[in-house]
Amino acid sequence: MKNYVRYYIAVIALVMLAPATAWAQVPSFSESKPLVNEYLTDGERPRRASWWNLLGRQLTNTVDKPVSDVSEQELQNIIYFATHHQEKVNLHDAVPYLVEIASGHQKEGYRIMAVSALHAIGDHNSMKGLRNLLRDEPSERVQRVIKAAYADYFKL
Repeated sequence: MKNYVRYYIAVIALVMLAPATAWAQVPSFSESKPLVNEYLTDGERPRRASWWNLLGRQLTNTVDKPVSDVSEQELQNIIYFATHHQEKVNLHDAVPYLVEIASGHQKEGYRIMAVSALHAIGDHNSMKGLRNLLRDEPSERVQRVIKAAYADYFKL
């Protein structure tokens, strides 16, 4: 059931931002060597824990900026790696930035993607952030996605 809900939330987030890039992650253009690009080039070859740690820091840094400056691709990358490589990549430090995006972005689609990213990270802090968002979220659509993510995490 959890995978179905994750899939559902990710699909909603990606459909909301059509025409967005396909299901997979998209290139990153950060200042340091973008590991997302390396992943795209080399596929899923075995990587060391230090590589995954650096990737987590790079992905976190992509959302550590004003809410309006965060791109669809940056959110998609976090969703992708949190969903498919949760056991390898640590994105817990991205939670406060994602909560800020989910609560402060003008566009509903970005808020949904941030909620999807929080759900994909799936830790106590991200769920606490979702619970707090629900109270002030003006969009019924975003509220439904938050409730679905929360219910999936707590098996409600």
